[in-house]
Amino acid sequence: MPSKNQQIRELSFHNQLLENYFRNTIIPQLFIDGSLRLQKFSPPAMKQFSLADSDIGRPIEEIKDNFRFPSIIDNIQKVTDTGEILEKEIQTVDRRWYQMNIFPYILL
Repeated sequence: MPSKNQQIRELSFHNQLLENYFRNTIIPQLFIDGSLRLQKFSPPAMKQFSLADSDIGRPIEEIKDNFRFPSIIDNIQKVTDTGEILEKEIQTVDRRWYQMNIFPYILL
C-alpha cells in the first residue's frame, strides 16, 4: 500500500494535470456534483456563462440564469438520476446554437 506522502504526491500530480487541461481547453465545461452544486468550470465556461470563482460551491439553482437555458437543471438531474448521457442542440437567448452534452461524473 502506498504511503500517505506518496498518495498526496499522486493526488497533487493528477490535480495539476486536470488544472492544465482546464487552462488549455476551448470547450466550456462545468462539473456539478450530486447535490447540484457547481464544483469546477473551465475558463471558457467562465466567459460563456458569466461565472466567477465565487460561484464554486453554489447550488446550480442560484446561478441557472447564467446559462440562458431553462431546463438545464432538469437535464442535469436526469443524467444524475439515470447515469445516461444527454446530448442535444440548444439555442441560447443570443440566438446561437450549441451542442450540449451532459455526462455523469462517476468517482471510482
